[in-house]
Amino acid sequence: MTKRLWGAIGVAAVLLLAAGAFLAWGPIGIGAGPLDVAYVASTGTVPQTRPSVILVPIETGASTAAVIDGVALRGGGGYPPPQLINVVGDPDQACSGIWWPLTGQNSFAQRCAKGGTVPLVGRVIPVGHVTLTAAAGARPAARAIDVGIEVGAPGSAGCWNVTEVMVHYHVGSRHYTATADEALSGCTTSDGR
Repeated sequence: MTKRLWGAIGVAAVLLLAAGAFLAWGPIGIGAGPLDVAYVASTGTVPQTRPSVILVPIETGASTAAVIDGVALRGGGGYPPPQLINVVGDPDQACSGIWWPLTGQNSFAQRCAKGGTVPLVGRVIPVGHVTLTAAAGARPAARAIDVGIEVGAPGSAGCWNVTEVMVHYHVGSRHYTATADEALSGCTTSDGR
């Protein structure tokens, strides 16, 4: 009986070490990882039948090669989240919050993305400049790009609300989800614009 007990303890120890090694070096990331999603608060009037863009800055360690796998939105406050249409990167980093129309005079493309947008999903986020506001002793970060989330109009609901933005990404073989609480609300005007 003693040999069986020691054998079982040995097998359990090997399994425990293997599980620990998998968590430490395997494809499962623990927590949000090295990417931070900024908090953005914005309330705006959006068109009832045309899309808008939500811009949210992200930052990561200056030497971290993070690849964006996808973005998701969560609604709340009595309103649904907007329909996610497309995700792009905005290297200009000139704006944040809610913007519309997408193109034309005084639009997102003209005011916020003068240099154009870039594909974001499936690509390494570009290397950014070191943030000058890092606290004493904190690792420097680089604000590399803004996430431009093209969202659908509220339609007959009249409003949409975003309470969380979740960015799914990986660094090497490790996958993470960085989530930020947000306060983004878009509503149409009473005249239906």
